[in-house]
Amino acid sequence: MSERLRNFSKKRVRYRFASLKMGKLVHAESSLEFDACYHFEYARDIVSFQEQRLKIEYEENGETHSHFPDFVLNGEDKGPIVEVKPSRHRKEDRNRRNFAAGIEYAKRKNMEYIVHTEEDIRREPRLGNLKLLYRYARHVISLDAWFEVKKILSEAGGTMQLNELESLLTSVDNRQRIACIYSLIWRQKHLSIDLEQPITKKTVVALISP
Repeated sequence: MSERLRNFSKKRVRYRFASLKMGKLVHAESSLEFDACYHFEYARDIVSFQEQRLKIEYEENGETHSHFPDFVLNGEDKGPIVEVKPSRHRKEDRNRRNFAAGIEYAKRKNMEYIVHTEEDIRREPRLGNLKLLYRYARHVISLDAWFEVKKILSEAGGTMQLNELESLLTSVDNRQRIACIYSLIWRQKHLSIDLEQPITKKTVVALISP
């Protein structure tokens, strides 16, 4: 078995994820891979995610086969290596061979090889929440706005419903208040919510302690 770094081929690209973390467009061949990027983008323990950087070659019945895992997280020497596959295709012979080759390669490199399906990636309401918040990830927040948010929540004991926080945030134009709050939540440095519950006006926003 051998491997080499590979430049991503754009021939099969159908989706492009605009990643702030990577500072570039991340290419994806399926909508499921595209949705996986929201999780990679949000996860604080994932520093980077690169598409199809590895070519893993393996021998079977005298023939050489190639496997191109969909993503490598945190660099080629750290991982994990991630393959994104619809659950209905997991048991197909070719995929099972590829998975086995990926697992063997990862083991030799002291890395982890993970297969993610729609059951992991499209679990709701988490994915929908991530998509909503990411729409505001680029929103610019002034120091005055952040200090006011911090003051409001501190005086309320550290938590408050989303609609209440929005109504009390007076240093920001009314049309920009929710964008400011969502952007702060996405950044995970100052505010947090329970992403396993749908985001509504009643969602509890918590101040993250330093």
